[in-house]
Amino acid sequence: MATILGMNANLYYNTGTYGSPTWTLITNVRDVNLSLDSEEADVTTRANSGWKASVVTLRTAQITFQAIYDKADTASQALFDAYLTGAIKEFAVADAAIATTGTEYFRAECYVKGASVSQPLTDAIKHDFTLVPTSTSNGSPQWVTVS
Repeated sequence: MATILGMNANLYYNTGTYGSPTWTLITNVRDVNLSLDSEEADVTTRANSGWKASVVTLRTAQITFQAIYDKADTASQALFDAYLTGAIKEFAVADAAIATTGTEYFRAECYVKGASVSQPLTDAIKHDFTLVPTSTSNGSPQWVTVS
């Protein structure tokens, strides 16, 4: 299997509908991180011979990334506006171009949970965004493989 570099991966937001998405590439991003985790319930009994036992319950996801501050960048402005208004937007974190056979991506409708601005003395101004999936009538987040 070939190594896939992060610089060749893609982050998209949907400017169409859920049923007929129009995936818009967000190019002004750095270090995208998709964190998938699970809650757990303790099911330890005496029959576990001194070992703790757990089962997975609810899954969680979080997408974080930075964007260079640019007033002309419509994607960053849309994300910041979504934070301010509480709007839900759909995102896809993909390992390649989203319409390419074999591409895998995480698809979820999200709230912009965080939208901070950093102004370091010796670096460019940046937005730090945090996205978290939410419940909608379209269903749960999903992992997609393009066939």
